[in-house]
Amino acid sequence: MIIMNVMVTGATGLIGISLVKALVAKGNNVHALCRTEEKAAAIRHPRVTVFIGTLNNKEVITRAIQGCDTVYHLAAYARVWHRRRTHYYEVNVEQTEALFTIAIDSGIKRVIFVSTAGLLGPSKDIIIDESYDKTEGFFTDYESSKYAAEEIVRMKNSTQTAIVIVNPSRLYGPGLLNESNTVTRLLIKYLTGRWHFLPGHGKNIGNYAYIHDVVEGMIMAMEKGRGGERYILGGHNLRYVDLFRKAGDVVGKQYRLFPIPLVLMRVASWIMLWMAKILKTTPTITPSWVMKYNHNWPLSCKKAEEELGYKITPFEEAVKEIISYYKLKL
Repeated sequence: MIIMNVMVTGATGLIGISLVKALVAKGNNVHALCRTEEKAAAIRHPRVTVFIGTLNNKEVITRAIQGCDTVYHLAAYARVWHRRRTHYYEVNVEQTEALFTIAIDSGIKRVIFVSTAGLLGPSKDIIIDESYDKTEGFFTDYESSKYAAEEIVRMKNSTQTAIVIVNPSRLYGPGLLNESNTVTRLLIKYLTGRWHFLPGHGKNIGNYAYIHDVVEGMIMAMEKGRGGERYILGGHNLRYVDLFRKAGDVVGKQYRLFPIPLVLMRVASWIMLWMAKILKTTPTITPSWVMKYNHNWPLSCKKAEEELGYKITPFEEAVKEIISYYKLKL
């Protein structure tokens, strides 16, 4: 086993915590960039060195990257809304480009950049892969900023520093029950009889990626991924209604689901957005995010499977692990 010194940004997020634990379990030493000491508590370990700071602190990043062989760049602004729309570009594009520059100047050989599968699609009649030629505009500022960051990856990628893009789809699985893990929160509510709603008619397709698969896929991409290329790290293509029905089949319980017309969801999202601006809070959902539910987002992971060895956990097995992890009383 080759012990590596690895830097991880966004180390205390949903994926970050699982990634740090997986890297440590494989014998690696991790330099973790964390926003606060409180958040860092989730990844404390003798092999983890914590650096408190954010992406706009070049001094901290430079110190954290010293002595490292590789970098996993997960940190991003991914919330549904920000008072300043330019904040997405500042964090996800400008600060990401600055990080790449520091990595290159520091002699880092390989970087994994975590983008999103949300910038691929939607699709009306085909399963989307990495070569998909997007024909519609982006629904959110988050997606457009990630697309811009991917363009920078292709400019910065070189034989000196290979930068590999990974595109996770809709995440679910054990870990923080935060905004990034909304699918798991809804599955838990459904399995315990506390969720009964479908966006629209519930028949639009999404792709759902188990978090442990994504983490292993990122590690595989670090080992085998081609610089400048993107790899979809996804899972199962499921209609929204089937996501819940299949979860219910695991425990032998099904609950009634009521469709919510998208027009009502859109009206509600406008009200939430208006209230957020007045109260200086963050809305649960915005009109642009609501519109994503009106489209299909089927994905293919064939490239990651063939080039990286990526594997997808059976959905039923993943649901059982969720039930065990959260100790659900069903």
